Amino acid sequence: MMTFHEIKYTRKKQSNNSIVIGDNVWIGCGVKIYKGSVIPNGCIIAFDTIVKGVFEIENALIGGNPAKVIKEGVSWK
Repeated sequence: MMTFHEIKYTRKKQSNNSIVIGDNVWIGCGVKIYKGSVIPNGCIIAFDTIVKGVFEIENALIGGNPAKVIKEGVSWK
């Protein structure tokens, strides 16, 4: 991912800005996924969700602003 407007200053905290999306993930309409986010395998991201952060639970329904795990053990075909 390319960031076109990077601000540099001394003692800037370095972070991984990659977005990682696992296998078999369903992303609803209007979802925003920010830098540094991780979505595990088999997850469903509800519409209009704002994802910012690392999720570790696979096969989960994730939704809201900010995003949170709503239900675990979900699947879809």
